[in-house]
Amino acid sequence: MKLSGIFRINKGRFILIFLMIILAAVIDTLSQYLMTPAFNNLKNLNFLGFVIFIALSRFYDICRLLLSSGSDYLYSKQSQSYLHKIRKKISLYLFKKQIDDTASVQNNLAANLDQLTRNYLEPIKAAFLDGLMVIFSIAVLFSYNWSLVLLTLILTLVSLLLPKVFEKMSSNATIEVTKSNEKLLKAISNWINGLDELRRYSSFRIYSDSMNQAADAYKKAAIRQGATIAIADLATSIVNIGGQIILMILAAYLYFNGQIVFGAVIITIQFCSTVMNGTALLATQWNLIKSSKKLNEKITSLEGASAPLQNEHQDENVAKLQIKGLQHQFKNGELISYPDLTIKSGEKVLVTGDSGSGKSTLFKLILGKLSPTSGKVIFEDKNGKEIKLNRDEVGSTR
Repeated sequence: MKLSGIFRINKGRFILIFLMIILAAVIDTLSQYLMTPAFNNLKNLNFLGFVIFIALSRFYDICRLLLSSGSDYLYSKQSQSYLHKIRKKISLYLFKKQIDDTASVQNNLAANLDQLTRNYLEPIKAAFLDGLMVIFSIAVLFSYNWSLVLLTLILTLVSLLLPKVFEKMSSNATIEVTKSNEKLLKAISNWINGLDELRRYSSFRIYSDSMNQAADAYKKAAIRQGATIAIADLATSIVNIGGQIILMILAAYLYFNGQIVFGAVIITIQFCSTVMNGTALLATQWNLIKSSKKLNEKITSLEGASAPLQNEHQDENVAKLQIKGLQHQFKNGELISYPDLTIKSGEKVLVTGDSGSGKSTLFKLILGKLSPTSGKVIFEDKNGKEIKLNRDEVGSTR
């Protein structure tokens, strides 16, 4: 799972989503900035000017909410399309490898992708918005006084370095949850198959003990994951609160020394809060993204293990099937030869013969499950041009 993969699903929609996020961040910053002249008017007892700037600020807030909601909806569509593509690739891998372990299939196609949605896809969008708010707020603070920016950058740097301390711990906790979930699903699958025998001998206790043990392991892993994230968030929040206090003191000092206006004091505190809160949220989102690294690598390896779907859906263009000089020799030396055949699209052909005469072998040769010793199986379009098919899309019924 990669950001480039999300982009390629629908490039136009992806660009629109992030343009909407950027515009929402700009409007949000402008909405906060308008409070500076609003409070200046209030201090000067200009009630009408205060009301006008407040009204403008709230109008921009409504615009920001509309843009944010719209981008959330479009990003959800983009993410789900991407997840659907990943599921197709993993399903193809499971099919080719003939993996029929129900618990493993469910874990790879459902639980693991849900974890990545919460810990990778959603945090990417949130982190982008938080990062923009931090940058725009720092720009506004710079327009007030450079010392506010310097102190803010120092506190921001500290907040960004904090996730590194918890990165490995969070990643291990996430992997442990997925492993425990798979074990629980396997336990459920195994015991469900034997429920009739357990009922027959009234052995509910054996079933209950085994299920409770698997469920307890999952519960402990989930609690450890939650505790790890909570500790990381707590450390970040402590730095955030301390930073806001320091910034408030500096803003008050600058006002009393005549370096910033009254309205700027109040809004400086608001922008500093936005910077610190945004940094804390950015650190949290980054921590979530990094915690999903090992799980993401696992899903990516499953995607890569499935052969790319070449010439997908070319079967819809097949107008004719030709069999020319087709022969297949088995390891025991037995050789089966087939007559030349031409079958047009829509035709129904009945293949008959004694058992062992080569009917099933013919279908396997057509489907690409066996390689011919000599001869060819050719698919052609309506213009007589040979089509190279993805044989996984070709099937047969008997």
